Amino acid sequence: MASGSLNEDPGLFGPHSILWRVNRESAVTLAGTCAILMQFAHPKVAAGVRDHSRYQVDAVGRLRRTLDLTLAIVFGPRPAALEAVRAINTRHRSVRGPGYSATDPDLLLWVHATLVFSAIRGYRALVGPLSDAEADQYYQDTKAIGVLLGIPREIYPGRMDAFDAYMQGMIDSREVAVGTEARRMADLVLRPSFRGVPRLAFAPLSVITAGLLPPALREGYGLKWGRPQRAAFAACRTALPRVVAMAPGAVRLLPPARQAYRRLRLRAA
Repeated sequence: MASGSLNEDPGLFGPHSILWRVNRESAVTLAGTCAILMQFAHPKVAAGVRDHSRYQVDAVGRLRRTLDLTLAIVFGPRPAALEAVRAINTRHRSVRGPGYSATDPDLLLWVHATLVFSAIRGYRALVGPLSDAEADQYYQDTKAIGVLLGIPREIYPGRMDAFDAYMQGMIDSREVAVGTEARRMADLVLRPSFRGVPRLAFAPLSVITAGLLPPALREGYGLKWGRPQRAAFAACRTALPRVVAMAPGAVRLLPPARQAYRRLRLRAA
């Protein structure tokens, strides 16, 4: 935990944690769209996004803001991490409407679970191996973040096998199911509109997202998953970890992670 100046403050977790190891990787951010689409598939989450965000004109912005705050919690010195927590909690208190509230612990758990699921899947597919024990430790460590964000520890599934059962149960029960609103929002996330950039340029992102999503949600979004898409995803799984392994830290690691290592006068292992 923190002691001394902010320059010596390892934050809430520190450089030897599995959270730093996974969340520092730029390649893992490619799994962010998987998390966002899984969140949209919950109709109450989709309603909150529809009613309280600018997703129609800034779909990518929601993903970026979520990522920025998450990285501040993981890599920031303790005061910055807790400030990010306060910012999220303040925002959540204002997001409510007919049948939903962003402070609902069950909705918070689903949103949090999508981030855990996508980070683990993304790391394994695009960076390198992660043992079952390491994945479970990652999950256990993220509970500390969830508690700060209002998720009672007792409603969390115990270990990764129970976590996987929870995720599958939410989909099998159709509590989470892709609706019309979710498909409309997903299209804006997967094929954003940038001046001068053809939407076709984002096709690789759709392939990666389709490969990471649970099959039922992939089908619900109507994402293609034929032989060409499976081959393209397999190629990503083969090539990207090799690129990551050779990339210098300035490319491989996200800026907040690089700043955190510099703050502690450490080199990334």
